Amino acid sequence: MNIPISEIEKLKKAIETADFIVLTGHQNPDADCVGANLGLFHVLKEQRKQVQIILPNRFPDNLKWMPSTDQIVVYEKDTELASQYIQKADLIFSIDYNHFSRTGKMQNALEQAKAQKVIIDHHPEPDIYHITFSDTSVSSASELVYEVIKHLHSESIVNIQSAECLFAGIMADTGCFSYNSSKPKTFLNVAELLEKQINKDYIKAKLFDNYSIERTRLMGYLLSEKMVVLPEFRTAYIVLSEQEKEKFGYKIGDSEGFVNLPLSIENINFSVFIMEHEGFMKMSMRSRGNFDVNQFARKHFKGGGHKNAAGGKDFDLKLLEVADKLVSLLPQYKEELLNS
Repeated sequence: MNIPISEIEKLKKAIETADFIVLTGHQNPDADCVGANLGLFHVLKEQRKQVQIILPNRFPDNLKWMPSTDQIVVYEKDTELASQYIQKADLIFSIDYNHFSRTGKMQNALEQAKAQKVIIDHHPEPDIYHITFSDTSVSSASELVYEVIKHLHSESIVNIQSAECLFAGIMADTGCFSYNSSKPKTFLNVAELLEKQINKDYIKAKLFDNYSIERTRLMGYLLSEKMVVLPEFRTAYIVLSEQEKEKFGYKIGDSEGFVNLPLSIENINFSVFIMEHEGFMKMSMRSRGNFDVNQFARKHFKGGGHKNAAGGKDFDLKLLEVADKLVSLLPQYKEELLNS
């Protein structure tokens, strides 16, 4: 795990001298994004620092159990207040994202802010920051935040509230430790968090067994009516339209994890979830084995991410046209998919 000591020393000084700190996450924040921000938030509060979390838009309802979510400011909802906080900040953290463009409407405010800027992220090719902690080998932003905290202080400064949030982020971003979690260090970090007396079963239930009836019915509908399986390419995909989202009372976060479902099918190595989202087509991609969805998304769908988990976008094609484009690309990857 790459934690440069020189960057730790710079961050120590920056935190000590900062009167006001802002923590930020990416647009459409997920459990790792929210958990990583809150994990650091609670530690900075222990140091009696003035700190504020600002997220670009709403986070899913099933994350509201995390301690202090009620103190998060949503830029889309309270733009003026959020902008004032960003302008006031001496230190701004970018957590779980690598480019300010991933913060949507917050981008300009963050880019124009005069504060020192820190990145803690596990996605490839980050922007240039004053202080950088970037490591693509780490399971999650939450684990990387925990490592940074330990290098700044020690694990003793992490209280139970911080531990709950960081554990939740790691658990969610690894799919209950089913991917991105092969390194022993991840489990050593998780063991340390469990020593804080957190209730892992409670956290798991809140993350994965806390969905609405409408979301469950939507999942059943997609699996029975919308999933397309292409065994000749060991690929499956699902599409979801705005009309279908409205029919099932879709809320932010309801589609979380849907892309993983086809990978439970025997011999399926590549899964894609395509959804109409605010005027463009949003794609999630997952793979098993050696098929690199990061490179696939970068090359064909203006996206990227990790080897086995990535995302993409299309602003020009319609929903079924994106699906057709995906299918048309598969023959050139057939050997990789079959041997993954």
